[in-house]
Amino acid sequence: MKNQMKNLDPSLIEAFTSTVRGKIVLPKDTQYNETRKVYNGMINKHPGMFVMCVDVADVMASVNF
Repeated sequence: MKNQMKNLDPSLIEAFTSTVRGKIVLPKDTQYNETRKVYNGMINKHPGMFVMCVDVADVMASVNF
């Protein structure tokens, strides 16, 4: 599963972005490090994408993606 986002065609990400109403945060975005912070400082994960879902349709699109 590691590095799947790096190998993903950018046009697929763009197509996905156009289907969701919520905000999407990618590693290249300036707010990425702030978004990935968690309460426990021992956890240092680097997700390939954050989807800030605003409705059920966003959740469904994210899960299907």
